[in-house]
Amino acid sequence: MPSTTTEMVMEPKKINGTFCSMMPCCGIFAGALVSGYEPQEVFDAYKVATNKTARWKGSTTRMRLVNLIQSEFGVKLKQVEGLNYMTVRNFHFKHAKPSATYLVYVRRHVMVIDKGRLIDQWHCEPVETAKKNRCRITNVYEVTSCVDIPEGKVSGIETEEDQTAAHQSEKDAKLQIDKDRLWKGACKYGLDTKAIAFFRGQKMRLIGYNPRKKSHPFLIEVFEKNGRPCNFIGETSVYSAQSWFSISNTEEAA
Repeated sequence: MPSTTTEMVMEPKKINGTFCSMMPCCGIFAGALVSGYEPQEVFDAYKVATNKTARWKGSTTRMRLVNLIQSEFGVKLKQVEGLNYMTVRNFHFKHAKPSATYLVYVRRHVMVIDKGRLIDQWHCEPVETAKKNRCRITNVYEVTSCVDIPEGKVSGIETEEDQTAAHQSEKDAKLQIDKDRLWKGACKYGLDTKAIAFFRGQKMRLIGYNPRKKSHPFLIEVFEKNGRPCNFIGETSVYSAQSWFSISNTEEAA
């Protein structure tokens, strides 16, 4: 009876509910791979160590990341000298040890070489055919501590359908956050969250608030247009929200 092998696929990793493949977090993801910790743990540690704000999405600098994963996550690194900006592919075939794991820096990006694979938060491909194998190296570190990166695919999202579902999931999560803080915007600007507004044949209601969007912080849902049901979500300004949903307006109408 012929044997069959099934490639192991690691569940796509997230940081704060967002897939790593949708974030500029190559350093965080690489640090997580070589340390054996979750990207969320490395993200949180880097954020604290560098005093990042809530708006930070995961970008790192080389020395800060290298120092962090060594001091806080027990990773041991040995810098490889004398590469003179050779390509990732040439380094892999001419200089890399087959059994070793490497943290590979190219211009504005960082990846991991492990078991013949070039890995970042988007791709996990054989080095010889990887999309970024012709990038020129700026720095390389051999990971001399124990590394246990799973076989098979360890990054990205497997299919286009999964990618679409991931985008929708992220969009839904962000919408829910805006919905949950609607009461804050309503209290601040004196709005009735249960009011229905009428404008140019449209019926609409308030559904969300994002204070970071200075010009159009409120979300509205248009649920009827010219007497027909519809479903459209848009943004509007404080001025428009007050003209449609102000508590004083609804009290006068009553």
